[in-house]
Amino acid sequence: MLAEPCDVCGVRPAKYYRSYSGERLCERCLFKAIEGLSSRSLSRAKPRESSTFLVPITASMPTASLLAARVLSSVERRFKSNIVVAVPTFYEEGLALEGCDTRCRRVRVKVLPSPPSHEDMIACIRYDRAWSLQLAARLGADVVVLPLSRTDLTLTMLESLLGGRRCGISEAMQLFEVNGIKVINLFSLVEREAVAAMEFLDNVVDMVRPACVPKVSVKGVYMSVAGRPEMDYGALAIAERLGESFTTRCRVCGGFTSKARAVCSYCERLGLESLRVEVLPE
Repeated sequence: MLAEPCDVCGVRPAKYYRSYSGERLCERCLFKAIEGLSSRSLSRAKPRESSTFLVPITASMPTASLLAARVLSSVERRFKSNIVVAVPTFYEEGLALEGCDTRCRRVRVKVLPSPPSHEDMIACIRYDRAWSLQLAARLGADVVVLPLSRTDLTLTMLESLLGGRRCGISEAMQLFEVNGIKVINLFSLVEREAVAAMEFLDNVVDMVRPACVPKVSVKGVYMSVAGRPEMDYGALAIAERLGESFTTRCRVCGGFTSKARAVCSYCERLGLESLRVEVLPE
């Protein structure tokens, strides 16, 4: 039986059913939808025409990071921006950057300490942001691009509030700035299921396994409260409002921390006070 046509273009066969809208989308129209929402997210960072973006292949979401590099390349194709994709040594050296613009420059980096094999979601995000910020400062990048979706941000907010770790609300924010470097979650307006579908259609979903598998303890709560994809839009506004009450930042990852701490408990646990990022020769 032939597949139904895409509801947007009406020509190509649909490959993805978007549950919250009821749309059936082909691969190209799904990518365009993700690209459009990602462009809106990116605009919040107010990049310059010649900005340098750093896309780290993260320990916790490597395939989403690969997709982020491709989407960013497409969004920025009209500008003079530079895109640097950082591949840590805890992944294969030959990791392909399919679909990226020729302006994408790949750098190989060694990060010490290496990521733990399993950690809670907030710790995973802080680990990746910490080494990315150190590398961005060294390379002169203006914006660090992380791949968290709006569903991931909602889960992180629930982890923070329900787990009694209010400082973790910084990891649920769409835009974060540390020492003049902006950190944007590119897919913060896109539901996780759409990102996962695009990863599958791009054939990157099985390309690499996470070096650090994030543990999420609030999935049951999420499914009962905000389980439908359209229900978690409000999480961004809630996280930003709560974030206004914090004034102290961890000097390593930039995340919120208590006034008594110069380094947050997550970075202490992961040994990131001695974090070192080395750019390897090409």
